[in-house]
Parts: sequence; structure tokens; C-alpha cells
Amino acid sequence: MKFRKTSTGLFSLALTLALVTSIGSSAIVPSTPAADSNNEPVIANADTTNIALDISAPGSIIQVSTNVRIGSGYSADPALFSNEFDFNFNETETSPSPNSNSMGHLSVSSPVKHPLPVRPFVDPLSSYHVTVPPNYVIPDGTGPLRWSCVYNRRNVVMTPWGTQILITKSNGLPIPAPPGSKRPPHPGRPYNCGEMISRDRGIGYGKYSVDMVSTDLRGHVTAMFLIAHSSAPGGGSEIDIELTGLDPTAAWLTVWKGSTQQAVKVPLGFDASKGWHTYSVEWQPEFIAWSVDGKEVLRRTDLWTADPRTPGVEYKLAMNSWTHDEEEDLWAGKFYWPANRRQPVMGQFRNVRFIPAAKLR
Repeated sequence: MKFRKTSTGLFSLALTLALVTSIGSSAIVPSTPAADSNNEPVIANADTTNIALDISAPGSIIQVSTNVRIGSGYSADPALFSNEFDFNFNETETSPSPNSNSMGHLSVSSPVKHPLPVRPFVDPLSSYHVTVPPNYVIPDGTGPLRWSCVYNRRNVVMTPWGTQILITKSNGLPIPAPPGSKRPPHPGRPYNCGEMISRDRGIGYGKYSVDMVSTDLRGHVTAMFLIAHSSAPGGGSEIDIELTGLDPTAAWLTVWKGSTQQAVKVPLGFDASKGWHTYSVEWQPEFIAWSVDGKEVLRRTDLWTADPRTPGVEYKLAMNSWTHDEEEDLWAGKFYWPANRRQPVMGQFRNVRFIPAAKLR
């Protein structure tokens, strides 16, 4: 979902792998890597630190593994698995060891599987009559302390053209927890942001899609993701599609396993802040494949995620719009309120779709 930084400053980030292609400016990622005069795949602007390349036979997509250690400051979004939001998990955030298992082909701790509902769905996320999407939990007064914003229920607004998740200015004052909640008060942040979490409990293998519009503002992030809590058997997992305003012509396609992050930056061939485009992830036991406007842009066969059929593993589907709080300029950069801006700062979402894996074969 995000690049995270601990209070101790332990952070590592592998630079982007840019694919050089002669197909043309309209191409997103070529199905066959471009080759140099020696018929070798061309890779430009690659920092080989913490990067392992697995380039398979011609005709396949380059697969990239970037191992990022985060350390003890990592924790899952408290809003995603809070008792306050009826998610059957404790509100205590866990902090995996920086020496926890890295990403790889691992097995789940329990071989016993439970069936998941096989139910495709389509949600336009638009309405003339309601202001908040009814099938989603909208967190309020919480959010990761690493961000410069806090979730505000009023910042998620449904319109006839889709759902808008706004960024607004905040008074920055501490926000008390609701009566009876075990969650400590949020210390407050200079901005408000928003998140919407699907109430559907049948999250499993299949294809997830959403139409999104981002912004071109440094530090603003617009995202859709699947996430399992870090206390689940086998550890937490996360599969992300993230658009950052620092470079709206690219998408970050990410998989988390515990405190280890695997991220690839993919050129889009367009500006994601200028209009609607469809972003998809197909999640199967054997692979994870991302698509943009129906064209596959990345396929990973080297990553393990917690099996959603395992007892105790519950994934959530979520979308959010938030502000990054770090000056680093490799991913999102630090958000500053734009001067003289006349239009809202927001991520926009519509047409969330799910097709179960059984119906994709």
C-alpha cells in the first residue's frame, strides 16, 4: 500500500527499472523486452542494489524482485482491522522483526483450507442520492501515524461521476478515540484524507479492477489494494496498485509480505491525473498479474502471499487517497498544500469489479 519509514530512519528503496522499448509511445510494457545488438534485454536506469532479475524466455515480461527491509516501525493500517469497524481483529498493531522472513515461495502454516464465496460483483461507486458508499466502511479519526493526514469520514463523497476521496486542510489538533474504543487518541495531522474498505468477506483469488483518476501533486497517493492482517497465519500480505503525484505517468505495483516490500514502477504511456483509466490485478495461487486498460503490464510468479482459503486469513479490499510525509523523491515525495489551487485535491474511483478465479479459467 505504501512505502513506510520508521522513526529510526531504517529505509531502503530500490530504484525503478525502466523498460526501453521500440514499440512506440503508446505501449505500456512490451510483451517482449526490447533487445540490444547482442539480442540481450535492454534495462535502463537500474540500480542493482537489492535487485534480483529473473528474465525468462523471450516473449515474457521482465520479472523484478526488490527486497526492502523496513524494521520494527512497520505496522498495518489500524483502520483496516479494527474492532471498531467490525473486522474481527484486535486493534493492536503488530511490529514484525526486521529479521522476519523475506518474500519467496513459502508454505502457509495450516494446510486446512476453507471455502470462499464465489460471487462476482460490480459496484459503480456513483449515486445521485447518497454521499457515502453504503457497502464500505469509512474510517474516521484514525490512520497511519507516518502520514501527514488523518482519515475523515466526510472526505469520502459519492457523486454521479464516481466516489471522490478528498484531501483537505486540518486544524492538526489531537482526535479522541470514540467512547469505549481501546484505540488511543490520534495525535492529529495537518491534512484530512480518506479510505473506503469493502464489507465483502469473500475476498479471494480472482481479478479486481477499478477506474481511477489521480493528481499530479507531489506527495499525493491514490491507491487500490488487497491486504491481510499481519497476525494472520503465515503473516500479513498486501497487493497494491498505487498512483503517486510525483510521477503521474507511472504506476507502482507492489506486493508486501510482512515487513518485506516488493515494488515495480511501470510506465503507463499517459498521465493518470488527466482522466479515467482502468487498473486491474489478477491474483491466482500461481501468479499475480497487473493490467492497465486491459493490457497486462506486469506478471509475478516469484512471490508468495497468504492463502485466502486458510482459516484465520481474511483479506480486505480497500481504496484510499492520502498524503505522504517524507521528503524522499524516489516514490511520492512530501505533500505540501498547493498554492492558488482552484480545484479539489482528490483521488477519484468508480466501477469496482471482481471476477472469481474459477470464472477466469
